[in-house]
Amino acid sequence: MFEEHDYGYANIKWEEMNETNVKLVEAEYRERFEGTIRGSDDIDKKAQYVLSGLIGLITAIIGVSFTQAKDLQYLVRLYTLATSFILAAVCSAISLRPRVFVHPGSTPHDLNVGSWEPLLAGNEKTAIRLCGVRIKEYARGIARNERSNAQKSRWLQAAIFVIATATPLALLATIAVFALAGRT
Repeated sequence: MFEEHDYGYANIKWEEMNETNVKLVEAEYRERFEGTIRGSDDIDKKAQYVLSGLIGLITAIIGVSFTQAKDLQYLVRLYTLATSFILAAVCSAISLRPRVFVHPGSTPHDLNVGSWEPLLAGNEKTAIRLCGVRIKEYARGIARNERSNAQKSRWLQAAIFVIATATPLALLATIAVFALAGRT
């Protein structure tokens, strides 16, 4: 599933790094991380709009097909549109499904407060290493969130593609039904 990466953390001698610069790098990673969360929220909002519109369209099409459709040509078009829109709604809904998503606020994996004693005692080098750990955690979160956002985006793009091809597909289905009906 998810391969654990070091993201270069072990290659850096944290005790020799400049504290101000390490904090600048951490702030940059935090900003990128928060950007992945905003990106996910944007994709979710778009998928919700698409899904809301599709539910209304599907309901209207099915209602019209049951109440007003009299000839086969009209029914084939309506059912093809409804089927296409249902497929698009499924793609939109999949785009909204929960995924493994890293949320803000990261600490070292060791939650034992005793391991933080050098930091609590005022050791600046330990503080720099803690910033390094947070940078690594942000990098891990960025990677996970970007993969999740890419999946969400692909499903939403599939939904939009199906919506765009629904009308031509309905016309082709009508032509196909009449071509087959003409042979018999």
